[in-house]
Amino acid sequence: MIYALLGGTGTLGQELAKLLLEISGAKVRILARGEHRLNEMRREFSDDRLSFFVGDVRDRLRLRRALDGVDYVFHLAALKHVHTCEYDVLEAVRTNIDGTVNVVEACIDAGVKRAVLVSTDKAVEPTTTYGATKMMAERIFIHGNSYSGSRETQFYAVRYGNVMASQGSVLKTWKQQAEDGLPLTIVDPAMTRFWWMVKEAAQFVKESMDYARLGDIYVPVLPACSLGDLAKIVAPGAETIHIDGHPTEKVHEDLIATCELERATCMDNGVVRLSMFLSPPVDEKKVSYSRLNSGDFSSP
Repeated sequence: MIYALLGGTGTLGQELAKLLLEISGAKVRILARGEHRLNEMRREFSDDRLSFFVGDVRDRLRLRRALDGVDYVFHLAALKHVHTCEYDVLEAVRTNIDGTVNVVEACIDAGVKRAVLVSTDKAVEPTTTYGATKMMAERIFIHGNSYSGSRETQFYAVRYGNVMASQGSVLKTWKQQAEDGLPLTIVDPAMTRFWWMVKEAAQFVKESMDYARLGDIYVPVLPACSLGDLAKIVAPGAETIHIDGHPTEKVHEDLIATCELERATCMDNGVVRLSMFLSPPVDEKKVSYSRLNSGDFSSP
């Protein structure tokens, strides 16, 4: 069994690679555009079941070569920083939207069995460029099922909030500020975000491959915490100072949009399933039925 992690050198990608290597006979391909981080990961893992590819999701031909013979794809690659995406809007579009189109088409062309997009709560009723591009990435991935034709490739997505201590996390910034004896910089103590640990996030993404159905979005039930309370946990007694956030950022994020509730069902494992895929044309139904694990396209 061969797995591919696109954008797999980040915090989630490395944790996910560890879990996948626990599967008997599994091989894992890592594709990322950063040569330095690829080499660091190669040295850290030192496992011949891992192979590393320099490449960008913007390059469809490179993707097609890297996905040759791959069974399962995890699409983690994205520009994720809100300020970066607001400043370089077109770059966010080229990576998060155009890159996702390339992933869908490369997966179909390579005959991948199943592919999952890792999305974000910021894609729910988005107010930022990052959120808007990830919303479009979700739509592109879900409706990739309409484009696969006679191929058996299944597309679905997972969506969750912030991962503790991931690259670029405010927790790392606060920890360093506390160690340096500096006040913690905070946008709004009342601002809330959904949080969980990287091990939990990786386990959720991996396990979703076992139960996911074509065209669904899967959302875990997560706790929310205010930034003010979180800062007190990270550095008890530390002073805080206000800094300006981006004006388009929400004070409170959502994991599920109001309009999605009618498509939502809670599974036995506590994960919420959003059935998002629209019914295909009549002449496509036979193919779609054959791709469903349940064998029932209309079931919730």
